[in-house]
Amino acid sequence: AAVIPADGSEESVLYAGAISGGLWKSDNGGNDWNQMFGLENMMIGSIAIAGNGDIYIGSGSMFDGGNGQGGSGFRGRGIWWSNDGENFSIVEGADPAAFSSGDFTAVDAMVADPEFPSRVWFGCDAGYGLIENGVLNMSPGNINGPVTDLVIAPDGSYMLVGMANCRVYRSDGTDFTSFESVSGSNNNDTVLPQSAMGRVRIDISLDDPASAFAVFATSGGSFGGLYHSANAGLTWSNVWPNDIAEA
Repeated sequence: AAVIPADGSEESVLYAGAISGGLWKSDNGGNDWNQMFGLENMMIGSIAIAGNGDIYIGSGSMFDGGNGQGGSGFRGRGIWWSNDGENFSIVEGADPAAFSSGDFTAVDAMVADPEFPSRVWFGCDAGYGLIENGVLNMSPGNINGPVTDLVIAPDGSYMLVGMANCRVYRSDGTDFTSFESVSGSNNNDTVLPQSAMGRVRIDISLDDPASAFAVFATSGGSFGGLYHSANAGLTWSNVWPNDIAEA
């Protein structure tokens, strides 16, 4: 599920995605909601609004299953977009029907590019990529595989990408096409752990672009530790106990 204001200066207009109820819109700050036509009964995993106002909807999720505890996940129906906030269509090339492997059935991450007002980035079971004015550019960089999370620093200086194998990557530059892993041995306390980890979520502070966070769940579903970076994701430290790392 996801919720986002349509405009940073106009918080009365909200969009929300439900677990299985599709996309909803509120014009009065969340007091009343209307379901968006054409997206009913769809599982919404992510929402992003580009700087030019285009709205992108990612469907499906690798994080939740029918019992709410992960596993099989909720299958989505690709990535959809609208340039008027009312009428949505599938992004060409981001339709699960085009892939025999089931790619684009879980789009868990989507974020607007702070430097390019017509561009959003996404992470899904097919990998990562960007969409600009409704046009898909799949996997423009040097990382491949299912992506569960991604985030861009508010000043556009770097991107962090979380993969399905619990490895986290940091971009080398601002075009987000070259990445280096910031994960490694659980015995190295300057990188993020990977062994015995099952899922990872990442974020960057809106107030301090150099301050980044990563939170893990173990492969058994237990809490795996909270990590912080004070230097834009270059090195990391554990700030909440991680029994797996200490074992």
